[in-house]
Amino acid sequence: MRVAGIDITLSSSDLAAATADLIVFFAIEGDRRIEGADSSLAKRMTGEAKRRGFRAEYGKTLVFEHVSGKTDCLLVGLGRREGVTFERLRIASATAARQAAALRAKRVAMRPVGAALETFDKDALLRATIEGFVLACYRFDKYLSRSTGGRKSVSGGAGRPERLTIHGLKKSKVLDAAMRRSSAVVDGIVIARDLVNEPANMLYPEEMAKRARSLGKSPQVTVKVLGPRELERQKMGALLAVARGSDRSARLVHIAYKPKSVAGSTRRKRRKIALVGKGVTFDSGGYDLKSTSTMADMKTDMGGAAAVLGAMAAVVQLGSEHEVHCVLALAENMVSGDALKPGDVITARNGRTIEVNNTDAEGRLVLADALDYITEKENPDVVLDVATLTGACVIALGTRLAGVMSFDRKLAEEILAAASRAGEGFWPLPMVEEYSKQLESSIADTLNTGERYGGATTAALFLSHFVPQGSAWAHLDVAGPVFSSQADPLWGKGGTGFGVATLVDFVLSR
Repeated sequence: MRVAGIDITLSSSDLAAATADLIVFFAIEGDRRIEGADSSLAKRMTGEAKRRGFRAEYGKTLVFEHVSGKTDCLLVGLGRREGVTFERLRIASATAARQAAALRAKRVAMRPVGAALETFDKDALLRATIEGFVLACYRFDKYLSRSTGGRKSVSGGAGRPERLTIHGLKKSKVLDAAMRRSSAVVDGIVIARDLVNEPANMLYPEEMAKRARSLGKSPQVTVKVLGPRELERQKMGALLAVARGSDRSARLVHIAYKPKSVAGSTRRKRRKIALVGKGVTFDSGGYDLKSTSTMADMKTDMGGAAAVLGAMAAVVQLGSEHEVHCVLALAENMVSGDALKPGDVITARNGRTIEVNNTDAEGRLVLADALDYITEKENPDVVLDVATLTGACVIALGTRLAGVMSFDRKLAEEILAAASRAGEGFWPLPMVEEYSKQLESSIADTLNTGERYGGATTAALFLSHFVPQGSAWAHLDVAGPVFSSQADPLWGKGGTGFGVATLVDFVLSR
């Protein structure tokens, strides 16, 4: 199977005898066994490890020459057995991929540490191996000229591995399904990462809507794009208000996936799931202008919409028994003579009036109309909105975790379970209804922001006014992990595609 440009195969043969440029072994701290190594190679590895002080600590690596003298070997530490998680397995595989690239190894062979980790099924081990390896090979180099080494490819790069053989796993229907799922998830993550990494002069509302249309090629998918006139007819005053300051007009994209058992059928309808993404393709902050340092990365403020679109692409590729709707609310938040001003009062699609006391809190405004649109048009059974919404969430949870907020505890737990299986970090934040008082306005139905403290919660409380009361709705604030300014062991630097894997798992497991 070819996944994001890398050929991946399974083999039940002995890893030690693999034909490859680099053979990768994983080791658990305190465990003398090295799975996949024959006695002579194991002796050589343990000798090298002892001589060079290698203890299989998490993230540590050891490179040495194979006994044949023709192949390199790599030992990757997983740390203590009790600390090994799906995410750690995925990062270990990513570490192997980066080492392979550094060594310019085109053919790589490895074996997941199955026997020593009985808590993981073979399909989970396979998914962690594939996803970590392929995602670490990702490059966004489409704007590099050929004279500087660019390949005009989002996944190129010097020394990039071309083939991965995974040993110790015999082909089966279960593992074939795991490979297909990993391939679709990785493709979805790559879509999201490409979108987040695009500069704002290349990716704006109209262009992002154009790229979303590509999903409409499937017979089970319909794509509807609402331009300025349609948005006016829909009375989406909040979304239009955010876009007023830009020469680039707003768009709302509605993608609907209907499985064959639903489309044109009289059989009982499946559940409807709606995924709504904030797509502010550039956020200057409006008249509440951001500082130079914080504005520099604001091309990433459409990371929620990117994650939703990437997840939808994966769901379409894999198929789902559920009907899935994806809504992207797209706008630029800029400054001009017609731009939204602090103190302005606008009217959202549901008729609720909003006093704008901060033009830099625009994401909740575009989401407000999108949430009202999809809940009124489709009456979904469950709604998740995904957004790079607040700095408050980043302060609370840092850059590795996203926040989950919902009045529906069961739904929040379901999202957290999906995130755990997908290897992504989400954390529940409280919905304190008393904080709603912070949103009271003397001249309108609501303010768009509350006080400085508890900002992630007040933002979610604001959004709750645009979904039916008591509905199964959750807000996912992904502001922290959607973009990495440092070289992350899994994501590298730039857009991460965070959220895609969790959303796919959530949809498929319902």
